[in-house]
Amino acid sequence: MRIPLSFLIIILLFISSCNNESRHKQNAHPSTPAQVAQEWIEAFYSDNFEKAMALGTDITRMMIDSVKKEMQPNAPVIAFKISNMSCQVKEDSARCTYIYQEETDQFQEYIDLIKQDGRWFVNESWESATDAELEFDMIREELERILEAEEQGN
Repeated sequence: MRIPLSFLIIILLFISSCNNESRHKQNAHPSTPAQVAQEWIEAFYSDNFEKAMALGTDITRMMIDSVKKEMQPNAPVIAFKISNMSCQVKEDSARCTYIYQEETDQFQEYIDLIKQDGRWFVNESWESATDAELEFDMIREELERILEAEEQGN
């Protein structure tokens, strides 16, 4: 039995289009702030910076570049869990809060998003820290300076 060449070509085209649709669905941009936030957080904390950059604004991509430069090569990825994602949307901006957990430590954190060209993107930068976080960092740095000075004095 001989199979006509045109029939084989049609089958190959059908298989190819199915693969392209599957690939497109895997790379599709999430549609809600919560989905974008969840995928970005998981990508970022898993060192999947390519995906995190695709879900971020220009300022977020610059922050990710800075993080990548500071990372130690082959550093192990820390196991984490994200839960209780909740987003407040106001026009073209959103703030999502969530619980970030590593082993027994857990923290409530937030992430900001903006809508550009009809799609949501994470809009994070080093300047996104809250006043309390900045104050804590200043206190910690001052304490480190004091301890260093005491060590040098002894």
